[in-house]
Amino acid sequence: MNLQNIFKTAQTFLTDNAPAIFTGLAIGNTIETMILTVKAVPKIEDNLWEAEQTKAEELDKREVLEACWKECIPPALSLLTTIYFILKANQAHVSKEMDLAALASLYKTKHTAYKNKNRELFGEENDKRVEEEVRKDKMREKIFPERSEEYLVYDEVTNQYFYATYKEKEHAQEQLNRILGKESAVAYNFLLSCFRNADHTTRLGNLFGWFLDDTFTEYYYWNESFYGRPYAELEFVPSGEVTDQQEEIYILRCNIEPLAENHMDDSEAMDSQDKHAL
Repeated sequence: MNLQNIFKTAQTFLTDNAPAIFTGLAIGNTIETMILTVKAVPKIEDNLWEAEQTKAEELDKREVLEACWKECIPPALSLLTTIYFILKANQAHVSKEMDLAALASLYKTKHTAYKNKNRELFGEENDKRVEEEVRKDKMREKIFPERSEEYLVYDEVTNQYFYATYKEKEHAQEQLNRILGKESAVAYNFLLSCFRNADHTTRLGNLFGWFLDDTFTEYYYWNESFYGRPYAELEFVPSGEVTDQQEEIYILRCNIEPLAENHMDDSEAMDSQDKHAL
């Protein structure tokens, strides 16, 4: 980076952060003014005492000023500098607000031109449909401010696709751990019931789940737990594949893999191995 680029970068930084910089300088100068004032007071008292001793009577206003003015100069100059920084901070803040207002006005003008051209090319109905979709997106963001987007999810256990949000995943994780802390078994269909678009009535969803039974399964779960309690974490893992509409596919995964109940027959055991659940 050459000297010219460094200068431009520094200039941009100072311009963008001018209100904060001048405010900080004003605060620092206020503290300095207080310190100078505290230091000046004893000196002023000493000067007044010496002047009174020399005159041997009460001082008039002119004599008081003559005894004090030199000690008052540093705090006064510091106070004037503080006022200057406050005014500059206010000026920089107003200037930035005006820039933002101008930018907003320019954006509004461009948006209006785009909207009018969209209506001209694609008709009034298309424009209303776009506005409705934008309104729905804003409502979803208001209800779920973080990660409100729907993801195309593939569930390996029940071999189904469905759309889900991170909010649903977090809710499913919370409910799964709540039940695991109280019960000895949680069917996989219970987990799927927390997702609005998932089918939670499948046969495999009843065969698979989390079962705190006797030997291996119990040891497996307690090994994966915190403070002696099972704790499951759900994730949407990118599969690296996309649909014909270029939608990315995510796989629903749990850090504690769902297992099949011990009493299932050989054919069901083969199914479970195919689904990597045993």
